Amino acid sequence: MKTSISFLKSNNSFEKTLDLINESKADYIHIDVTDGLFVNNKTLFDKKMIETLKKMKKPKDVHLMTLHLKNYIDVFAYLKPEYITFEFEAASNPDDIIDYIKTKKIKVGIAINPFTDVKALKSYFEKIDLVLVMSVIPGYGAQKFIPVVREKIKELYKIREKNKNNFLISVDGGINDKVLRKTDKDKLDIVVAGSYVCLSADYDKQIEKLK
Repeated sequence: MKTSISFLKSNNSFEKTLDLINESKADYIHIDVTDGLFVNNKTLFDKKMIETLKKMKKPKDVHLMTLHLKNYIDVFAYLKPEYITFEFEAASNPDDIIDYIKTKKIKVGIAINPFTDVKALKSYFEKIDLVLVMSVIPGYGAQKFIPVVREKIKELYKIREKNKNNFLISVDGGINDKVLRKTDKDKLDIVVAGSYVCLSADYDKQIEKLK
């Protein structure tokens, strides 16, 4: 199981937090992007922040919680992330967005909200590289894990095994070691954590607890 660390909530500056994640045992830097439209809050990225992210050696994992998806894909493709994941509920034509991300030579993920049926993604499982199950309401850090999501993870795993799909299964929101103890970790490929790691004094210690 790999870890992808979000820097939304941290005790340090943006630059210091990125450095700490970059030097940690994390597998990815998770980049949350919100627009104030699809979700209520907005993450502000200026040119300097984008360039700082670009310099980080660790693989990047971009999560778009936005409308106007192609505009944001254009911006964050510049970082050459391994994945760009978009919210299923934000796309009027998911096939179009999947194809657009692929033109950038970037792997594609689809995120679903905690109360969206995983069967809604049936038409896309063969086309994507990642399914991100949101275990909180998108847009805010430090929320509590919504337990019903555990059943969605199990269902996705069964679908993948039955149909021999290749998508990875990831979960994002309210993640900590206690939550994972009650979750079928063998069915997860990636966990996204933010506050649990970035509000701590020892990033690697927290990452090891997750693993």
